[in-house]
Amino acid sequence: MAAYGPHNTLTSSRDDPVADVFRRLRQRSELGRSGQPDLPALREEVVRVFGMLDSVVFAAAVVCAESRRLVDGEVDRSRAGCVLHESSYDRPRWVDQPRRPDLLFAGASPEPAYDQPTVVHEGESAWLERCGWPQRLVRACRSWLLLPVRGWGRTVLVFVLGSDRPAVENAGLRHELDRLHDLVAPLVAARCECEALAIELRGVKTENETLTRLNRLQRKFVTVTSHEFKTPLTSITAYVEVLQQHLTTAGQTDADEFLRVIREEAARLLRMADRFLDYSRLEFGFRLLKPRVQPLAFLVDHCAEALNPQLLAKRMELRRNLPADLPLVEVDGDLVKQVLINLVNNAVKYTPSGGRITVAAAEDAATVRVSVSDTGAGIPPEDMRRIFQQFYRVGGETSSEDGAGLGLAIVKHIVNLHGGFIQVQSPPRRGATFSFHLPKVLWHNDVPTALAVDDEKRAAWRLVAGRCLKMIAELHEARAAALVLLDPSGGSFVVDAAMGLPESYCRQARSLAADPQWLAVLCSGRPVRSQAETDPAGPRLIAPLQRDASIVGLIQVSRPHACPPGREVGFGAAELDQLGILSNSVAAALAAVTDHGTAAPDVNRIVDALEALTRTKRNNIPTATPQALRLLGATARRLGCDAIAVRQLQYVAALHDAGMVQVDEDILFKQGRLSSDEWDEVDRHPEQGAELMSPLLWTPEMARIISSHHERVDGHGFPSGIRGAEIPLGARILAVVDAFFALVQPRPYRDGIGVREAVAELRANAGTQFDAQVVETFVAVLDADEVFTGGENGGRDASSTCGTAREYR
Repeated sequence: MAAYGPHNTLTSSRDDPVADVFRRLRQRSELGRSGQPDLPALREEVVRVFGMLDSVVFAAAVVCAESRRLVDGEVDRSRAGCVLHESSYDRPRWVDQPRRPDLLFAGASPEPAYDQPTVVHEGESAWLERCGWPQRLVRACRSWLLLPVRGWGRTVLVFVLGSDRPAVENAGLRHELDRLHDLVAPLVAARCECEALAIELRGVKTENETLTRLNRLQRKFVTVTSHEFKTPLTSITAYVEVLQQHLTTAGQTDADEFLRVIREEAARLLRMADRFLDYSRLEFGFRLLKPRVQPLAFLVDHCAEALNPQLLAKRMELRRNLPADLPLVEVDGDLVKQVLINLVNNAVKYTPSGGRITVAAAEDAATVRVSVSDTGAGIPPEDMRRIFQQFYRVGGETSSEDGAGLGLAIVKHIVNLHGGFIQVQSPPRRGATFSFHLPKVLWHNDVPTALAVDDEKRAAWRLVAGRCLKMIAELHEARAAALVLLDPSGGSFVVDAAMGLPESYCRQARSLAADPQWLAVLCSGRPVRSQAETDPAGPRLIAPLQRDASIVGLIQVSRPHACPPGREVGFGAAELDQLGILSNSVAAALAAVTDHGTAAPDVNRIVDALEALTRTKRNNIPTATPQALRLLGATARRLGCDAIAVRQLQYVAALHDAGMVQVDEDILFKQGRLSSDEWDEVDRHPEQGAELMSPLLWTPEMARIISSHHERVDGHGFPSGIRGAEIPLGARILAVVDAFFALVQPRPYRDGIGVREAVAELRANAGTQFDAQVVETFVAVLDADEVFTGGENGGRDASSTCGTAREYR
C-alpha cells in the first residue's frame, strides 16, 4: 500500500501513486490503442489509489452535471456522477453527487493557475457539509485538497481528498496532485474537443437528414399536386373551350351546367390549396395554439351546422351522442373544429348516400374521447397503419375521390399539438370509427406549499405536475387525480393541481383533520385505499409523496360518485400497490424541478419520460400491470431480495419498456420476420429506455436493470451480450416475468397462449435464455397464486403463437 510516512514522504515500494493509477488501468485493459484511458475508469483508479494512502480519509471525483456528457461522451448509465472511496471500504463506489455540487465547484473557484492546481481548505468542514458529504467523513478530516480540472473554459471535474493531517503536512500529497493535473488536464481538454466535434457532426447529420426528408417531401408534393391539380384544370379548360366556341350561339342551353362544373372544379382546387397551406403551417409550427377552457358540445354543434349542406346533398343523417356531464377541455377551438370537419368530411366522402354518421363523446381516464363513426365500406387492413401519413389515400393515387391525402395527417398533427392521440377501428364491412382523445382541463393552485417553487420555475412545475397527474390517471384508469401538498408550515393541505374535478376543488385549503384518509396517509406513510361505501368522496387511492425521507404531500386518484351507472367500480389492492410504486416517479419528477433548478431542456426530458409511461399503457405493455408487479415482487422476495430491493425492482418494472415507444410502429406491428435493420432498432430499446427514464431513476442499479432486461444467461442477448451472474438479478427476474406476460397476452400480430403452455416455454428456455432458478421460483409463485390456479388464458396450443420470437430472441 502506498502511504505517507511521518516526514511526509511516500513509503511504498512504488512511491508513485500517479504511475500506480496508469499501471492499474493497464491491468484492467482500460488503456486504448493510443494509451489514453477512458475518463470514468481513470477517475475510479485515481480515487482508489489516492484513497489507499494512509493520510487520506476519503477521495472522490465529481463531474459537473451539466458537463458530464461533455467529459464522458455517451454517458454510461450504470455509473452515477460521482466516484467515492473511503478508508472503511475495499473499493470505490459510484454514488450520486453530493446534494449541493454547485458549492463544491464554487469552492474550486476562482480558478487557480495551472502550475498550482490544488486548493487547500483547513478548518472549513461546515462548507463541505453544506455540499452534502457524509458528516462522519467531514468530521474525520482536518484538511481538504481540491484539484479542479477545466474544459471549455470552465471547471468540469473536481478531485477531492480529505486528509486527517493539517494542511502544512500535505506538501507531498499536493505535489502528486500537481503531477496528476499535468496528466489529466490534457485528457479532459482532448475529450472536450472530441465532444465538440461530435456535437458538430451530429448537427450536420441532423441537418442532412432534415434536408433529405424535405427533399423527399418536396418530390412527393410535386407529384401529388401535379396529379391532383391536373384533373380539375383539365375539366375547367375543356368546358371553357366549349363555352368559347358557342359564345355567340343563341339558345346555348348547356351554359348553366358548364358554369356549374367550372365553379365546382375551381372550388375543389381552392380546397386543395387551402389544405396544402394548412398542413405547411402546422408542420412547420407557424400556427400557435390559443387554448381556452370550453365544452366540446359547442364545437360539435358548430361543425354540424357548417357541414349540413354536404350531408343534405348525400341524404345522410348526422347523429350526436354527447353526455351533458362531459368534463371541460382546454383546447384551441378553431383547430378542434378543423379536426371534426376533416373527420366528418372524410366519413361523408367514403359513405354511400343515405348512410349515417355518428359523433359521440365520452369521458375516459385522463381524456375526453370524441368518436366519428360512419356506415361506409370501412378501411382495408393493409391501409390501417398508413392512413395518417402525408399524401396517403385509401385506394392510392388512382382513387376516384378528390383530396391530397393530407386531411388525416392534419387531424393527427392537431391532436398531437394538444397532447392527445388518435386511434382508428374498422371492422370488416362495418364502417370506420376515428376516435381522438383530448386531455381534460387541469386546474392549478399557485399558493405556497412545502415544495417551494419560485416564479422562474412555475411554468415548468405546472407542466410536470400536469403530466404526472395524466400519467397516474391513465395507468390506474381513474377519472380524477389530484396532487395534494402540505403548506409551508405543515399544518394544512393544499390541492396544488387537479384533473377531472371541479375548479373549486383546488381553491380551498384544508386542515389536516378535514380529510381522514389524507391524514391516515400522512400519519402512517403508507398508501390507503377506500371504497364508495366507506368514503363520502367515492373510491380513492392515496399514496404519500416523499422528499428526503419526509412526507411533503399526497397523490390521489379517484372515481367520483358522478360516474355513469355501472362505472362506480372500486380499486383493488394490486392497484393500491401500483400507485405506491408510481408515486416515486411523481416525487422524482417534481424533485427534478424544485431541487436542481431544472432548465427547459431537462424539463422536456422529464415530460418525455412521463409521456412514455403513458404510452406504454396505451400500447398495452404487460409488465406495467398491477398483477404483473405483484408477481414480480413475490418472485423477488422468494429469491432473497430485501424490501428495498423488491420495491425498486417493481418500480423499474413499471418503467422498463418505455424504450419501446421509440421503436417505429411499422416494426412493432409487422407481420412476419423482421429485417436485420429492424432487429437493430428493436435491440436498442433497452438502452433507449434507460436513457429516456433517467430523470425518474435515483440509483445506477435501476438503469442497469432496464438496460439489461433483454440479456440472456448464455450471453446471446442484447444490447451488451453479458451472461449469467453478470446480469443483475433484478434484470433476470424481470426477463422471466416479462416473457410470461408477453406470451399469455394477445398481440396485434399473434394470439396469446395458455398459462401451462407459457410455463412450458419458459422451462424450455431455462439455462439458455432465462435463469433456471428464477424460472422455477416464478413457477412456484404462479402455483401459489389463486388468480392462476387451474386457470387458462386463451387455452390455445403453443403453436398458435410465435412464442418469444419478437420480444425475446
